[in-house]
Amino acid sequence: MYGCEISLENRFYPIMLLLHLIGMQTLPCPEHLKKNNFCLIIWHLPKYLYNCIEILSLVLQCTVTILLPERKTAIALLCMLLLQVSAKSSARRSRKQFRQLLKKLNCSQILHLGEERQTFKISPFLYCLIMIQFNVSYVILHFISNERTVFTRAILSSQFISPGLEEYFVLLFDWTVITVTFVFGITFTSLSAFYGFTCYYLQLLFNAFTTHVSSLSKEFDYRLIIRHYLDLSSVMESLDDYFCYTAFVNVVFSMFGLFWINFSLMSAPKEGYLDYICPFNGEMFYLSSIGMIVLSGSAANEAFSKAKEAVLSLPGKVPQHYKNLKIILRSECKRDIKLTLWKTYTIHRSLFISTIGTLVTYGILVATLGTVNSK
Repeated sequence: MYGCEISLENRFYPIMLLLHLIGMQTLPCPEHLKKNNFCLIIWHLPKYLYNCIEILSLVLQCTVTILLPERKTAIALLCMLLLQVSAKSSARRSRKQFRQLLKKLNCSQILHLGEERQTFKISPFLYCLIMIQFNVSYVILHFISNERTVFTRAILSSQFISPGLEEYFVLLFDWTVITVTFVFGITFTSLSAFYGFTCYYLQLLFNAFTTHVSSLSKEFDYRLIIRHYLDLSSVMESLDDYFCYTAFVNVVFSMFGLFWINFSLMSAPKEGYLDYICPFNGEMFYLSSIGMIVLSGSAANEAFSKAKEAVLSLPGKVPQHYKNLKIILRSECKRDIKLTLWKTYTIHRSLFISTIGTLVTYGILVATLGTVNSK
């Protein structure tokens, strides 16, 4: 049952690379680069570029919000940008915990996970690739669909634009779409991927732990079993302590996005199939993001509950150590640890279905009422 595993940092490398690009310093700087100031600047260059693009996207979005006569969508995007900035700031304050959590998990890899290890090795790369593809596709679809034409007309009809400057403001709007999509995509893809796959790996370890405890004979080292349980519980508690806010913002961001996509789907004019593919692409991005947080977080919570039940059943397996086990379990293993959204809401699987149903319904309802009132 016990054995060494390949470093988790290798499996998380695509995620850690994206996190490094947004300034989380998740990749260790090679020693030979530290000796050269120019090489050190090059190493940190992606972080500086991302910060510049983030600031540019905020400035551009504020400008577009002022220029557009119909500001509902622009204000919504600006609010989502501010949410993204707050999530990134929170994650940056806890940036040392990204690698620390993986090291703790790596030390907890005392249970054989079977063929699931190979699946896990591929999954982070595929998730990041698919999410980035959603963002690239959205930008391309935006330029070839009717969405750009609608917003261009709105900008040109603005009273704040002087005659002769229309082309420059249309170009400004195009750059706003590109920069905002880039900032949204890389930030929430990296943060949701790290949180989700850490939860997924915790689930695998807790399930393996539960299976191992269930198959124990009467002769075993119960202290070692309890230590393994406490190690895994400590990782789960740290994940919630440091990243519950980023998980909360990710879910709220996705809910906000789903609502506005369904709202615009019903209210904006559609002239062809491309005008439906573009919002569908956005919906898939938001659904993937919220699903990664909610489904993996709820699975980790369920796996922890089963592991806790298994460890609390140990006294019945070793009657000769019944009293000692009861004392240890009562003092160290009674705490109930749950992954939450900003310490306010325990993550349950039902949240995924209820959120999607509510947001889609209200998005369509509000858009329909707005259409009726305009007539």
